[in-house]
Amino acid sequence: MAEINSSAYALTHQDDIAIISISERFRALDEMHVHELSSQLVELVKHIEPPLLVIDLGAVTYFGSSFLEVLFRLWHQLRKREGELVLCSLQEHCQEVVQISNLDQLWKQFPDHLEAVEYLRNRYLA
Repeated sequence: MAEINSSAYALTHQDDIAIISISERFRALDEMHVHELSSQLVELVKHIEPPLLVIDLGAVTYFGSSFLEVLFRLWHQLRKREGELVLCSLQEHCQEVVQISNLDQLWKQFPDHLEAVEYLRNRYLA
């Protein structure tokens, strides 16, 4: 899949692993932004091969349950194809939201995309 750079996110690849970096324009993922981003990401994830995805949330300072639902949908799509979704670069508030909802048990978190890619590469591509 080709690299994509939209106003909402950037899609890059490292070692055949897709990295979606959410744009600073979506710093606060409120309902309006989540709705705009959701359909784009769900469609994009259908075509990621291998089904391994890092979502870099370094630019995001706030999200709520509606964005967690989007992440869950993406994770579910990838799991059906025996893949995995991991998160990286979470700001403190966002990390707390994931932990409070116990979704840190579902999605591994890493301090940066390099460690996230290394984890996925070692687990699936080695």
